Amino acid sequence: QQHHQQQQLQQKQVYQLHGQGGHTGTTEPPVISKEALKKLLRNHHCFTGGGQGWWQFEFCYGKHVKQYHRHPDGSRDEVLLGLFDETYHREMYREFKSQVNTAKSIHHFYRHGDFCEEVGENRKVRVRMTCSKNLQGGQVSLSLEEPRTCEYSLKLHSPLFCDMLEMVDEDGLVSL
Repeated sequence: QQHHQQQQLQQKQVYQLHGQGGHTGTTEPPVISKEALKKLLRNHHCFTGGGQGWWQFEFCYGKHVKQYHRHPDGSRDEVLLGLFDETYHREMYREFKSQVNTAKSIHHFYRHGDFCEEVGENRKVRVRMTCSKNLQGGQVSLSLEEPRTCEYSLKLHSPLFCDMLEMVDEDGLVSL
């Protein structure tokens, strides 16, 4: 019963990351440098966020997407939303790219998240990194949604991703 209520809550909340590396309580999007973007792409930097909601989230490029709740004692309940699997990503990307314009966004697909009893499958997440001229410099805006039970959509918007679009291969992957 409680798990089902948490699932419903997740479906309704949209999380916004504010502040570099985590929530600062401000309404300004975080500012990251091009060096921080390189660290993200090399898997040396993860974004965490979630605002004031119960669930926070963590995105590590090319590694995983997690959702968690931190208790006052420092322990945390964690739900793995997806792991990056290059073979799976390439299969999904080839199917997906014919359906949308990939000129302004980079799409990645993660699977093998924790098992979801409601649908009888493991969780999965699609990550979309979008070139956004509405933000300034190195600002990044993130949101996490659950459009279908145990299927998530993580959206990142930043002018920094505009440069990344030029580095994307035919399967939507960026290598440095």
